[in-house]
Amino acid sequence: MDLRLERTVDCSSQKEGESSFVNAAPPSLKSLLSAPQKDYQKRYRRPESHIHGGNRSDSNNDSDCLHKPQAQQAPHNAASPVATQPKMLDASEVDRYLTRAAIFALGSWLILVAIIFTLVPDEQWEHLQGVEKEAPLIATIVLVAVLTYAYSSIFLGNWQNGGPHPSGILIASFVTVMITIFTNLHLAFSSTPVLIDPFTGLRVFVMRWVEWIPLAGLMTFMTEAVDMERGKKGIWPAVWSAVNPVVSSTCGLIFPFCQNTVSWMAVLVF
Repeated sequence: MDLRLERTVDCSSQKEGESSFVNAAPPSLKSLLSAPQKDYQKRYRRPESHIHGGNRSDSNNDSDCLHKPQAQQAPHNAASPVATQPKMLDASEVDRYLTRAAIFALGSWLILVAIIFTLVPDEQWEHLQGVEKEAPLIATIVLVAVLTYAYSSIFLGNWQNGGPHPSGILIASFVTVMITIFTNLHLAFSSTPVLIDPFTGLRVFVMRWVEWIPLAGLMTFMTEAVDMERGKKGIWPAVWSAVNPVVSSTCGLIFPFCQNTVSWMAVLVF
């Protein structure tokens, strides 16, 4: 309260001094001194609402004046980065591509199984024993438990309740689990082709490579398909990313079929 009184007294004394100075001036200068003052008071005088407690309206007006240039420039600045961003695929389109990829992976796995069953001679087939049999058996038990717990409720619940069909990511993951289960069951309970690598001398379980070739591509494509762009330009980077592990796994399948070190090194360099 004291500060307000002091400021009021100072302002009043200052105005009295200015008015006395103007009155004491000659008539020729009095008009020149009073005209700018009146013009200044007319242009920059605060409204009466500010004196009687209208600070909020004036502050709002001031803030509006400050923010108007920014508001006019905001749409232009906000639209520029959005225009450069690529348009992503819809969820339905991603589901469709994942479903096709799952079907392609399943078909590739069946074709590779048929080729291996035809090419590998009978003397190179054997029943696995010990740890070589126990490892795929344990993996099968774990995968069957996951499949029963997670996927049965999703698929059966949607079909019985008339809900939506399973998404593409569910179909692709279901195909991945099923290929892995059948491969492990084959290794654990059936006669499987086992070759000796001519360069390293290690035992190679061919059916394991047959499993990895389609699944490496499918799982990589599942990862890349999450943020694919619209159009072929956005799809092909995901396809090429999936092709790389497929080629690498195919070379792993070819290694035990090499007849000498030269062919083995040629596959390695490729």
